Amino acid sequence: MKITIKILTVLAILSLPACKKYLERNPHEFLSTGAFYKNEKDIELALYGSYASLREIKNSAEYVFNENRSDNATYQYRLYNDAWIYPSLMTVDPGNTHVDQYWRYSYVLISRVNLILKHIDVVADEAVRKRFTGEAKFLRAWAYFNLVRYFGDVPLVTEPFESGNLAKTKDRDPVANIYPFLIAELQDAMELLGATPVNLVNDYGRANKWAAGALLGKVLLTKGDKPAALTVLRNVYDNSGYQLVSNYAELFAETTETTQAQKEVFFAVRFSGGGMGTGSVLPTYAGIDIFHGFGRNVTLFSNSLLNAYVRTSDTAVDKRYKVTCNNIPAVTEGPAALGILKRYPAKGVGVAKDASGNYKSVLIPVQNDSGTDFPELRFADVVLMLAECEGNTTTGLTLLNRVRTRAGAPAYTAASITTLFNGDFQEAVLNERRLELAFEGDRLFDLKRMGDVYMEQKLLQFYTSEPTYTRTDYFPEIILITNQVTHNGTKIDAWRFLLPIPRNQIVRSDVMKQNPGYTN
Repeated sequence: MKITIKILTVLAILSLPACKKYLERNPHEFLSTGAFYKNEKDIELALYGSYASLREIKNSAEYVFNENRSDNATYQYRLYNDAWIYPSLMTVDPGNTHVDQYWRYSYVLISRVNLILKHIDVVADEAVRKRFTGEAKFLRAWAYFNLVRYFGDVPLVTEPFESGNLAKTKDRDPVANIYPFLIAELQDAMELLGATPVNLVNDYGRANKWAAGALLGKVLLTKGDKPAALTVLRNVYDNSGYQLVSNYAELFAETTETTQAQKEVFFAVRFSGGGMGTGSVLPTYAGIDIFHGFGRNVTLFSNSLLNAYVRTSDTAVDKRYKVTCNNIPAVTEGPAALGILKRYPAKGVGVAKDASGNYKSVLIPVQNDSGTDFPELRFADVVLMLAECEGNTTTGLTLLNRVRTRAGAPAYTAASITTLFNGDFQEAVLNERRLELAFEGDRLFDLKRMGDVYMEQKLLQFYTSEPTYTRTDYFPEIILITNQVTHNGTKIDAWRFLLPIPRNQIVRSDVMKQNPGYTN
């Protein structure tokens, strides 16, 4: 079991228990300390505080407005409240508490990094200064990349601001201005971190050169620059030393995170459980409520995802299928006549070996207390992005099949891609990314980066075929909302693909405007 830390699990990540007292302070205390940032140790502590922000961001219930807004997941049968359920219906309110938390915690991270970079010159050792600067730039780029994908135009701020609170007169910057910033930031991070030897075990959870490269490749691919992405990703693939581990399940097992997962995971948000309720909250959203009893299990894997495994793989041997979808029996809920099946994903919940040596979902006895890390960037992700860049070539097909072979799935041939995907290699890669990276936060963004028309096509198909959105004997009110969102199955307005700017941010700002389609 990981070291138990009462308040901030980042201390367990970085093995510096002496930092505990400092990092237990609230964000506003952290950012307003005038006597801080005087030497290398102060900057180091501040950097650890920035890593701690990752935990807050992931625990903002990101699952609810990420996976639940894709075709991977659907909502719980019981209708709890708007904040939990309505994102699944593409009807996110600007007052949604989870969206507000995600925005605020992201800008707390950014504000912490801005302070570090402003005072970085107090670090006398050049090698250490470069490493801290590179890590800080990586974290800031990570935060802005996610913000711009969720919200579109967002305020781009590189100077310190207090407690994550933006100036009342700071407006949103266009997406077109933010991507060049991201690219430059990650290029800097790669160069600055390049002189630091990568220790996969001791530095697990900290950014390094190859994490920056993997993220840069994803930024370039999202921007639509495949040639540039190909160059970056090929470098990471050939030279990073990361690999596909043999046992897929061990990537998501707490007991093997620092013996197996660190060989494949470039960057992870790290958590520690231990009975204090300060670990990952994901089991609370996606776990088994009949065992956990927490009553918030609102993310269930969809028939659409299940059918993708069945149609394009061999579910009897595909290791991903059992870890992602099928290692927990479906549970019938509601009136017996309805036969509503609740299927729980295991990723994020955590898996462990049972007496027979099979990996099964872990039952977490304390709410918000999972010690399972969340992988943000994996080597398999890089392999599949590189396959997408290579396209329908021998190299592209070989890369695609590397991931399938590790999973135990049948290798693709030109003939099978023709049969399953009408010869569309890009679609084959996107489908494989769905199977490989399900519930790791990639499916929604893969749909988005293919464009509004593509995303509308996929989601319209999903909403007009998924039982929880089409069966009138489930929730008649859900059918009404679904019909409104999909214009009775004919289209989905593209404005729904962006989240609303949180109402609190609009209210306190003199200049910030809401995204189209939303009412403050």
